[in-house]
Amino acid sequence: MGVKEEKAALRKECAALRDALPLAERERRNKKICSLCASLAVFRFAQAVLLYHPIRSEVDVRPLLEMALAEEKEVYLPLCDKEISGKMQFHRVFSPDELHVGAFGVMEPDENAPLWQDDEKRAVCLIPALAYGKNGHRLGYGKGYYDRFVSTFKGTGIGLTYSELLLPFVPHNRFDLRVDLVITEKGVFLTREV
Repeated sequence: MGVKEEKAALRKECAALRDALPLAERERRNKKICSLCASLAVFRFAQAVLLYHPIRSEVDVRPLLEMALAEEKEVYLPLCDKEISGKMQFHRVFSPDELHVGAFGVMEPDENAPLWQDDEKRAVCLIPALAYGKNGHRLGYGKGYYDRFVSTFKGTGIGLTYSELLLPFVPHNRFDLRVDLVITEKGVFLTREV
């Protein structure tokens, strides 16, 4: 079995495991994960925060969105390019009210909002996944949006997942991204030096 087939099988298994967590339990864990993330120096001192709006049973980072806006950080959310498959750009958000339903049913920023420019600001990018490996490799949904974006991102990449989905190993190839650290409800795990 090749990497592609291994990932496809693992995606189904991890999605089922995550979806099976009761809503109240996910909400409890989401609060803990957000609290741990907010306590990190790289998050506290970040000038810009790139995050996502949760879909399905992803870790809900909306409290971090609200916190970052309240602290007057620059906040950016992704917008998938409708013309170019796999291309994603982050646009600035000044209020959650600016978001609208976009591609894949995901809440997205306005396409005319200012674009993220990697201009040496202290920045963090919170990255959703189905699972993470302990070495920081990510199991995404298979479209490569985050892999392409994060390959040029100069800030700190933070993976968020539930403890059952922090795996000893995630199949990967040379184009798959690695994050700098992973946060679960059980703690913060460095995957390489931040």
